[in-house]
Amino acid sequence: MYRQMTKSQVGLIGLGTMGRNLLLNIADHGFTISGYDKDTAQQEKLNQIGHKNVIVSDTVESFMQSLETPRKIIVLVPAGKIVDFVINDLKRGAFYGYGGKRW
Repeated sequence: MYRQMTKSQVGLIGLGTMGRNLLLNIADHGFTISGYDKDTAQQEKLNQIGHKNVIVSDTVESFMQSLETPRKIIVLVPAGKIVDFVINDLKRGAFYGYGGKRW
């Protein structure tokens, strides 16, 4: 995980193509943002970009610790059971903005 002194203003869970591009767009607009995905390959793709406004977390715990409070988290994962699993992994006190799609 890339460590940074400041806390992220927002976090994003789900670093697939859509999530990674949204995260980078937010970072390009001057916001510090943390990203997390259980898939380490997705974490590595984002690490390789090396954006100065991005913190890549390798655990849910480090992700939550990287966020300023109150925590603002965007969940961008496929619709279905995975949404429940992600929300269960998160601690209380966060605002959830769900950006999944359903066919």
